[in-house]
Amino acid sequence: RSAPRLTSPRDPSLVPEARQRIIDKIDTALRKKDTDPAVVGHVPALAAEVEAALSTLYTGKDYAAKARSLLFNIAKNEDLRLAVIRRNLSAEELVKADPRDLAPDQLKKKRAAYKEAYFALRQVSDGTHIVGWSAGTSGKLEFSHKYDNQLACASGSEPTAPSTAADSASGSDGNGEEGGGG
Repeated sequence: RSAPRLTSPRDPSLVPEARQRIIDKIDTALRKKDTDPAVVGHVPALAAEVEAALSTLYTGKDYAAKARSLLFNIAKNEDLRLAVIRRNLSAEELVKADPRDLAPDQLKKKRAAYKEAYFALRQVSDGTHIVGWSAGTSGKLEFSHKYDNQLACASGSEPTAPSTAADSASGSDGNGEEGGGG
């Protein structure tokens, strides 16, 4: 059984042959290695539904990019593939989903751990941010002079003036005095 050939009401540049290729690729990705007719018997119609939702919501390069993203995620995420086949996830929900949501659970957990570590490295124990994208920095893992006074007050020590490369070259210790023997 093959899915019916379709034309897109929104994008006349999508020729039926191109749309059929996408349907065939979705069909192949959904079937994977399954041959049991009870499991994959409705896949051609399902692939046509996914492509119809895709062509309704996207046109041109966006259509092609979303199609590639869906094909990749269906092929790499067995849980997603089975959810689509079992119709736990509708064609429209699949097409509207963000690629991060379509990723395998293991990858989602890994990304969450990276994100948590990223923010943990950029906070002092009291929750004050040291460096971050919202602070307008490059994101390097170092203290920003913007927070020197806040950090010094929080720790109970005296704030110090930041030293510069010119201070180091001239022998200054950052307090306006010449370094050396005292």
